[in-house]
Amino acid sequence: AESKKAMLVKFGIGKSERGMKSRAEEVRRDLARACTWPEAGREELARQLITQYDPSCSAHCGMATRDSCQLADHKLVCSFRPVSCPHPGCHFNCSDLRLPTHDAVCAHKVLACPLGCGQSCTRGEMDAHVDGECLHRPVVCPYE
Repeated sequence: AESKKAMLVKFGIGKSERGMKSRAEEVRRDLARACTWPEAGREELARQLITQYDPSCSAHCGMATRDSCQLADHKLVCSFRPVSCPHPGCHFNCSDLRLPTHDAVCAHKVLACPLGCGQSCTRGEMDAHVDGECLHRPVVCPYE
């Protein structure tokens, strides 16, 4: 396993702007040559860039553990762990921290009719329900 310092040097983190541009050019050449970039390399570069540009840990977890057992326990509750939207048909993935924001707008979330008819449908279908088949939709008197 490479040391953190070796990884930082490898990806140009902590180097001057010129060093970072040089590393970016090297990655570009590798991609052009191989037409691919190994996932492990992409993930490590992303992790290092996030660490460098997010020192307050607002977009990544800064937790450090003493052993693999503590890490395993932490991974189960970390607010930055990847999660999938629980609503059937939705394929959105995000961190656990961001899931409530997505849930508030997810078109696949099943909701009760806001007019109180007792029906439920997805958020994405709700406008059509309220404007169409809902038995409690407002109806304007034709003689107004």
